[in-house]
Amino acid sequence: MDKHRRKPNWSTNELEALAQGVSANIKTIRGKFSPGLTNSHKTECWREIVERVNSVNVSDTNRDINDCKKKWHDISCATKKKEASRRKEMRATGGGPAPPDDLKAWERLIAGTLSKSSVEGVEGGVDTLECVIATPVQTSDPNETSSSCFELMDKESISMMEGASASTQSFTSSGIQIYFY
Repeated sequence: MDKHRRKPNWSTNELEALAQGVSANIKTIRGKFSPGLTNSHKTECWREIVERVNSVNVSDTNRDINDCKKKWHDISCATKKKEASRRKEMRATGGGPAPPDDLKAWERLIAGTLSKSSVEGVEGGVDTLECVIATPVQTSDPNETSSSCFELMDKESISMMEGASASTQSFTSSGIQIYFY
C-alpha cells in the first residue's frame, strides 16, 4: 500500500517568493469578479506565483496552486496575529522601550497587504465575543408581539436574572435559547 508522504516544510526562499508574488498581485487575487477580472485571470495569477515559488524550491517537490493558497492563508493569518499583538503592545501605557519590530522580510510584505481594520479592528465596533444578547420584552401595544421587541442584556444582567454565574454556557429565557460563546 502506497502511503501519502508529507511534503517538506517551506523554505525561507519559498515563503519570500510566495509573499512577493501575492503582494505584487494582491488586487487581482482579492479583487471582485468583473468583466475585466475573471476566475481565469485569478487562476493564471496563481499559476505565475506557483512558478515563482517552484523556481526557488531546492527540493524535488513542486508546490501546486492549492499548496500555495493554503500556505498564503496560513502565513497571512499568523502575520496578522503577530502584527495585531505588536500594535496592541505599542498602544499600551507604562512607558519603556517600544516593542521590537521582529517581522521577517516576507512577513512585512504580508503586513503590507492587510488593511488597518483587519489588524486593529473597527473603530468603535462591538466585540462579538462579548455576551450581548437580545431577549423579548413585553410591550403595552397589543399589535406588537413580544417576539418582535427585544432588549439587549449583558452577562451581569443575565447572571442576576437567572442566579447563575457569568460563565453559564446556555439557558432558556422566555422561550428563547441563549448561548454564551
